[in-house]
Amino acid sequence: MNKDVNSYYDFAEEDYELLKFNVESGKVANAMCALANSIVERYLKHVIDVYFKIENDTDYGKKQTILKTHSLKGLCGFIKHNSLIMDFDHNIICQADGFHRSARYPSDDSLFVTKDDVDSAWKSVQYCKLIVDDILKNYNLRLP
Repeated sequence: MNKDVNSYYDFAEEDYELLKFNVESGKVANAMCALANSIVERYLKHVIDVYFKIENDTDYGKKQTILKTHSLKGLCGFIKHNSLIMDFDHNIICQADGFHRSARYPSDDSLFVTKDDVDSAWKSVQYCKLIVDDILKNYNLRLP
């Protein structure tokens, strides 16, 4: 691949196409839900990275901390708490939350996903992409 990749959005888009292909092919696999969590995570992080302005050391620390999380609930909370330009249904976006760990590693909360899980996670991805694309377009933020 020779694409110049340099943003959370670019990485989300790359994996979006892979997940879309697998969903449309009718596949069901843990990796698909883990990937959905990661895609939504990166779309949200792109909005934070582009829109959240750092005005002091405290803001810098907050931004660096939130960009390290895999929690969609945490990212949504940060966006809402900081009044970023994103109006969204938290519940739809968070349908893909939690798969980062539970669908990838053996533990007490591990699981094998079902078709319903994949469908729900895919719905979250599609919804988040729609919202983020609209924000980036309407506010002239970086769209690759």
